[in-house]
Amino acid sequence: MANLDLTVGPSAEGTRKLAIISTGGHPQRPNSGECVVLAVERVDGWGKRKIDDWFERMKVEQPWATRQ
Repeated sequence: MANLDLTVGPSAEGTRKLAIISTGGHPQRPNSGECVVLAVERVDGWGKRKIDDWFERMKVEQPWATRQ
């Protein structure tokens, strides 16, 4: 599996906090290359530990889901 990145920040409209798992370029850095978003989770009210646990769990459960 390619290198996976976790990005956490506000949504475009600023109304919620999102965690994004991506590969390739970085979703918050223009011109960093093609970014492929693999998963998005709404994480309002989550602490860093819960977000990190979700990221680790997703790396095990979803590598990367082309299930039929």
